[in-house]
Amino acid sequence: MPAVDAGAVTDATVESATTPAGADGGVASSDASTTAPTRASEPSRPAEATAGQRTGLVIRAILGLLAAVVLAWIATHPRVRRFEERLGIAQVVTAGFPFVLLGLLGRNPSVGFLTDEVLEHLTPLLYFALGWIGTWTGFRFDLRMADQMAEGSARVVTLVTTAPLLVVGLVAAALFWLVGVSTGPQALLRDALTIGIAGALAEPAAMHLLERANLSARALHLVRSVTFTDAIAAVAALGLLGAYYRPAGADPGWNLPGTIWLFVTLGMGVAVGALGWFALARVRAGAEEVAMLLGIVALAAGMAAYLDFSPIVVGFIVGLVLGNLPGENRERLGQSLERLERPTYLLLLLVAGALWDVSDWRGWLLLPCFVLARLAGRWLGLVAAARAEHTHTAASTLWSARNALVAAPLGAFSVAVVVNAQSLYRSEAMPLLVTAVIGGAFVTELLAQWLVPRSGHEGPPTPSSGAVLAGGAETTLPDGSPTGGAR
Repeated sequence: MPAVDAGAVTDATVESATTPAGADGGVASSDASTTAPTRASEPSRPAEATAGQRTGLVIRAILGLLAAVVLAWIATHPRVRRFEERLGIAQVVTAGFPFVLLGLLGRNPSVGFLTDEVLEHLTPLLYFALGWIGTWTGFRFDLRMADQMAEGSARVVTLVTTAPLLVVGLVAAALFWLVGVSTGPQALLRDALTIGIAGALAEPAAMHLLERANLSARALHLVRSVTFTDAIAAVAALGLLGAYYRPAGADPGWNLPGTIWLFVTLGMGVAVGALGWFALARVRAGAEEVAMLLGIVALAAGMAAYLDFSPIVVGFIVGLVLGNLPGENRERLGQSLERLERPTYLLLLLVAGALWDVSDWRGWLLLPCFVLARLAGRWLGLVAAARAEHTHTAASTLWSARNALVAAPLGAFSVAVVVNAQSLYRSEAMPLLVTAVIGGAFVTELLAQWLVPRSGHEGPPTPSSGAVLAGGAETTLPDGSPTGGAR
């Protein structure tokens, strides 16, 4: 199982040509990192000094991680949340910037509580956090509500999600090729798809920005549908990426086609989810139920890590099973998952900050390209969706929400995607992705603050002929939240 080792990631990486993993074209990436040889001529330190240094490192690591946990608890306090809302902060990445700085500080040699060794020991906790994020995302998706979504929403979601993924991926691939990272066509495609998936996501927590945009209920429902369901599309893309692009050194002695790995991923998530549903139905509410839920997520994340799958994907399937099978404890489970969502994201930002190589100029070059490509992709997807609508009313509804759809900021889920990729793949491009996504989250937040209040209701592009996008009746999102009728 590859550990999260920022030093190994940022070192010079030599990626050999990738070879098929199976008959249907699955790919096994082989990224071999070169390490500096041990210098035998260097004098060895006394045993007492080495022991003292290790004691100091352990103390600094404990104090630093304790401080991070305390800050995460404070950040979840209702007063802090209300203060953030008054400031107009829309997403956890912006609110969690102190944790990114704390990760950078902990990585500094003068502080040194997040060294390579500490990060390696934190790898199981990182996988658990990614699994928890995936479980909560899947749990919120209620399959019974999917058929109540507005007519035409699936087309809009597909275009507004796929277009930025392709545009961001193409721009990133061109830049990687120009600056000489991601050697080999398979590694180049994998890294481009990873940042494309991150760029296709939007932050659902930014919905409060739309309250001042004076959108109709149908337009508001449309934006909510897109910002919620793009996470499902991203999880599906991550599952395909993990099945057909296996990490280096994965699956010793196992040479399975990519399609088989995909079915193994699905089967693993369904099996753990069904087992968890059966176990949770037989425990008492309260601490016993929460402990069982923690164990289920830990089991899913551990199994995913053992087979080098994405914990986000396996956790999502587990959450989907838990949230859609019948049971009286669904509301309590949702509250438990939601209660730990924000601290989990904040601690994930701490690790992302430790993995963030701010000294690499190529990441800062990728940042503006990433943001502009994402805006262009979402705009192209919106224009294509508006022209595909069959009535002027439907296209007007879509066009009235154009600024909200195009400028929707990146969220913490995008950071989770790149951290997940960096924990699986050894590639020189991965630290660049962290720079682009963390920086892009802040830039898109500022753009959303500026553009969303300017949403207008001018006429859309000329639509073609066909059916209506959204009706005026009250509808619900896949997570069960109502949208209200048309104004």
